[in-house]
Amino acid sequence: MNELYINTAITSLLFLIIFGVAEWGYVKLKIKVEITRKFVHVGSGLLCLTFPYYIINSWLVLLLSINFLVLLIISKKFDFLKSINNVDRKTYGSYLFPITIYVLYSISIALDNLDFYFLPLLVFAISDPIGALIGKKYPIKKYTLFKQQKSLGGALAFFVSTLIISFGYFYCFLFIDVYTFLMLLTLSCVATLTEGLSFKGSDNITVPLAVALVLYLFL
Repeated sequence: MNELYINTAITSLLFLIIFGVAEWGYVKLKIKVEITRKFVHVGSGLLCLTFPYYIINSWLVLLLSINFLVLLIISKKFDFLKSINNVDRKTYGSYLFPITIYVLYSISIALDNLDFYFLPLLVFAISDPIGALIGKKYPIKKYTLFKQQKSLGGALAFFVSTLIISFGYFYCFLFIDVYTFLMLLTLSCVATLTEGLSFKGSDNITVPLAVALVLYLFL
């Protein structure tokens, strides 16, 4: 048990280092907040992939998630962590991040299958930033939904990224056949549609849950 607490403390420190690097980049190097925000999103998401190996205990995952949710709420209230909070739109995405991690972890434990943690988390951590950044750089066919501007260019980038990630995951860890490929196409389409319909950062939880749901229905 002592090893679990040590691993949790080390993981917390690594999260703080990710936040610190982003803050340094934003303040000192004048990197745009959208970049530093996505850096934290990707870095934190990939770090969370280690939970099933180094933390294991669901109560410690819950404790870690609550701690960082409180940190994010306080940072917004007292105006620090500008590398995350200084966006010119109203979003709850950062608050949903730690909640999503615990929800995915709980689902994977309940179903006794870590695929329900790893694959949704990979899509959540990687495809979302790719879609957002490419959508801003190549805003092909813009549209506005719930007062939030998106683009088909970003949706296409999200779809391709999700398909590559899910295909690579199944190729490396599970198996690929015609049925699996159809599932991955469905998964990518559903995740892309869910992302497109989400607003104010809600895709941070709706997209991973959509991926988990498709996995559950097919597997």
